[in-house]
Amino acid sequence: MINVEIIASTYDDAMKIQEFGGNRIELIMGFEEDGLTPSYALIEKVTNNVDIPVNVMVRPHAKTFEINEFDLEVMKREIEIIATTKANGIVIGGVTPNGEIDMTAMMDLLSYRKQLEVTFHACFNGLNNFEKGIADLTTLGATNVLTKGGNKHIMENLDVLEKLVNISKKVNILVGANINHSNVVEICQKVKPTFIHVGTAVRCDNSRVLGVDTEKLKSFLKIVHGIF
Repeated sequence: MINVEIIASTYDDAMKIQEFGGNRIELIMGFEEDGLTPSYALIEKVTNNVDIPVNVMVRPHAKTFEINEFDLEVMKREIEIIATTKANGIVIGGVTPNGEIDMTAMMDLLSYRKQLEVTFHACFNGLNNFEKGIADLTTLGATNVLTKGGNKHIMENLDVLEKLVNISKKVNILVGANINHSNVVEICQKVKPTFIHVGTAVRCDNSRVLGVDTEKLKSFLKIVHGIF
């Protein structure tokens, strides 16, 4: 069975995702900015009241994926706080100006993670060498990497995603972005991921502002869980 990670930006979202069969939650604020670190109160409320894993975004702003010294201090403290909750993991990323993973910043940040799993977020799509990126994430001990296989629409990247799934032995390829009811079967049959990531496809009016739509969520999960 293919597992589905679903974005939640409110407590209500999280409860619906659990109730109707989502396998994991990515908890964020600032959906319209591609995800920012949620408040401690929201993290605590959600993780105390759901039984499925919750991975929490660590991203202090949407200006850039490069991490400066001030970002680093903020992110360290955010990770320390998340590690005191029942969160399963963090979603985090940092790149250099030349399109590589910022190994110095990432190693520093991940030294604060304690028990938390690590998902490297979608800034992976902009790397100039995906195979080196996977090798670097393996060195860092990352659990997952969220990617659509490049900066183009996911449907143009299926061969790349299939290759990444096949070559990545220790880092799980979390396939996500642009996935919806009409293309998810083709994506999953071609790429054969163990986990996919979905956001607006299960939300009211496909909006980043409005909440999870129960009927869309149920129909999407029914499609995915019936693929294999």
